[in-house]
Amino acid sequence: MSSNGAIYEAIIKSCGPYTLKLCGPIDGVVADFFKSPEDPTSLTGELSAKFNQQQLQDAGVLRKKTTGELGWAFPFAEGPGSHHVFAIRKTAGQLPHDLVTNQGCISFRNLPILAVLDHFAMQPNENQHRLFVTATLADAAFFWQIGLPAICGAGLDQLKQPWIDKFCKKLEFGQGKAATSFWYEIAPHLVFVNWSPARMDWEVPKHMEVIASHLRDLMEHLSIDLKSICLWTPTVEKRQTFRVSVKYAGAAELREHVIDSVDWCTDHLGDRPRRAPIQEPRTFSEAHEAWRKSLRQINDHNQQEKSWSGRTEKLASDVLAPLRQQAEGSSDALERSLTLTLAELSGVLDPQMAMLSAKVEKLYVSGTAQTQGSFPQQEIETTLKLVDRLLATTKEIQACRTNKRFAPKSQTPSGNDSDSQTKSSPH
Repeated sequence: MSSNGAIYEAIIKSCGPYTLKLCGPIDGVVADFFKSPEDPTSLTGELSAKFNQQQLQDAGVLRKKTTGELGWAFPFAEGPGSHHVFAIRKTAGQLPHDLVTNQGCISFRNLPILAVLDHFAMQPNENQHRLFVTATLADAAFFWQIGLPAICGAGLDQLKQPWIDKFCKKLEFGQGKAATSFWYEIAPHLVFVNWSPARMDWEVPKHMEVIASHLRDLMEHLSIDLKSICLWTPTVEKRQTFRVSVKYAGAAELREHVIDSVDWCTDHLGDRPRRAPIQEPRTFSEAHEAWRKSLRQINDHNQQEKSWSGRTEKLASDVLAPLRQQAEGSSDALERSLTLTLAELSGVLDPQMAMLSAKVEKLYVSGTAQTQGSFPQQEIETTLKLVDRLLATTKEIQACRTNKRFAPKSQTPSGNDSDSQTKSSPH
């Protein structure tokens, strides 16, 4: 029998209950929602004493770092009680099947949006055809408190194979040229919550914008039928209704207001105009400018990553590769070695200078450049040292070429010194 459930139960017993606080009748503890462990150190010691290393790894609680060492996964590495945990139970009162955090499933074997489909409250009922997808678990807790299923959208901003197939199969999204979605018959209709119920804040959460952007890419370029996804932001009139309702109304009234607002929502992923194709940069200079331009689109992190990736590729092909080819073509061993060093230094220095420049520019735009401790002094010093090394290497390469250009030609000794001088005088 798997020990995962017992491990997850031990974790949530060390967590404090999550309480919804909107200053109204629905305030209170939300079932199966918790704050991250109050004493992570004590909990890790307790788990290590009760379960062996392999069991903790199987549960996803212990994971290998990039260095190969084992480390405690979220939520153990975060501040006590600073984040949220949601327990997925297949049956009421049963040991948890998995735990969800704002970073994803602790089991590391599922996406939250797919894991929640196994929750006992997702069994057929009058609200089964809707699943609310939120930016955070705190926002998801609001919907559970009024009787509507919800989950955070962790992982959807990086949805890729094989998860695309699993996502489409579970939620009945068609793939391919003849894609047809039957979500209204079988799977729950996804409602992306483009506001924060937990804070009654109407600004679209950045994470939801990133998710929507990524799913639009999948829809437009991989022919996945995601057009039925609802992008829900309450109207101005409904916002006032929600403000009043959370203070004075109960769960049933709030649920009706939510359903009514969603039913009248006309904004769906498929309704958004198709974006103009992006002109791929032809040179490193164009790729750099495209990345700088993407930084101004502060909410489109997906595009920023793509632009940075394109910039990196052009740096390698247009700058570093020619330097390495030049080094290989040099007959002078010292010049060849120095040119290779120049290529390696450029590969490290250029990205560092680009990121540092963007960071400093952001500080000036935000008006915090003069704030004590905000300026990246150490990064600047490190970058300047690299610049010094690069300039020194460039000078050494130039010295190699200069010495070769003006080096005296070898002469064959002869018995007639004057004749030798006469022959060499025109040179």
